[in-house]
Amino acid sequence: MLVVIEDYVLPFARFAHRHQNSTHHRPPEHLPNPWLFDTEELLREIARCREMVLLIPAPTHEAHFAANIAIDAIWNLEENLRYLLRLQRDGQSSWAKIHRDLQHSLHEHPIAGAKGMEQKRQLNDLEQRITNLQGQLASLKNQIAKDGTTTTTMAKRRHSSRAKQVA
Repeated sequence: MLVVIEDYVLPFARFAHRHQNSTHHRPPEHLPNPWLFDTEELLREIARCREMVLLIPAPTHEAHFAANIAIDAIWNLEENLRYLLRLQRDGQSSWAKIHRDLQHSLHEHPIAGAKGMEQKRQLNDLEQRITNLQGQLASLKNQIAKDGTTTTTMAKRRHSSRAKQVA
């Protein structure tokens, strides 16, 4: 269905299927994911709704007045949302600044017990490395002892076989 108003064609057929697929008729799995629906997309959607209201034909003054009220309400909603998003962004920025300042302050002036805790952590790491090295040393000693026993046994056998050959 196309409507012509003062040489302007309004494609209402294009919007008819959107009305049928509104949120009231869509199952929950087809609704937008709130974690993926970013704020810019939301603002674009509000602006699109305002533009759609502008396309509504207003043959009478009452219809024109009602459409203007709806357009103003949507515009106010968009501006309020922008303001609230700006407040949220500023709040998050201030928390990030507080965190950066705190990290810088801790780096410049560490907490009194922090140095002792760092030394204790280093001592524990060193003790662990020593324990690992002692285990490796014991393993190597056992391997050398086994190889030495095998070498000694083989040398004795060679010596005894030479003695038998000489005799």
